Amino acid sequence: MRGLVVMAGMAGLALGLAIRHFPVEAEAEPARPGHAQEVRSISFDGRSLPTATLRALLTTHVGDRVDYARLGHDRLVLEDALVAHGFYAAYVGTPRVVYDADGAAFVTFPIMQGPQFRVRSVTVTGANADDAGIVTLTEGEVIRAERVDQVRTALAERIAVRGGRQTEVVATVRPDVAAAVVDVTLAAR
Repeated sequence: MRGLVVMAGMAGLALGLAIRHFPVEAEAEPARPGHAQEVRSISFDGRSLPTATLRALLTTHVGDRVDYARLGHDRLVLEDALVAHGFYAAYVGTPRVVYDADGAAFVTFPIMQGPQFRVRSVTVTGANADDAGIVTLTEGEVIRAERVDQVRTALAERIAVRGGRQTEVVATVRPDVAAAVVDVTLAAR
């Protein structure tokens, strides 16, 4: 009799454990509640992007409210930054904003970086050969806006020192998208 009671008790315990482990509807952990229209993340969709450099240029930050005008401005700034780094064919698309169930926003900038352009030719006008010799942009060099500005400034200073007159030097960069090269003209006036 005692064996029957023990067996009945064990059967009851087994039944209780089995019922406790029946399949039930899964419940997800609630996400961090965000305010409606609050930017929760910003990402860049593209290959081999200088993400830290690009992120530092943005005026939209995580925690800000979504502002489409500001996102449009950020798009233009990103495109200008890529061009300044030699990506003359870069295209930054309209930012995509996706909202989650809480209304928090996830922003993605689609970026087609394209090839990095190189210098095909450098022409100096309005300066003599000695002054033009200070121009150190070379054929095949990756074109960067800061580098063109350094050369432009150096040429203007050289002409001012040697000629005793202030001279404006205008740099013109003409990209050839098909060949991924640029022609640089420095004109002293």
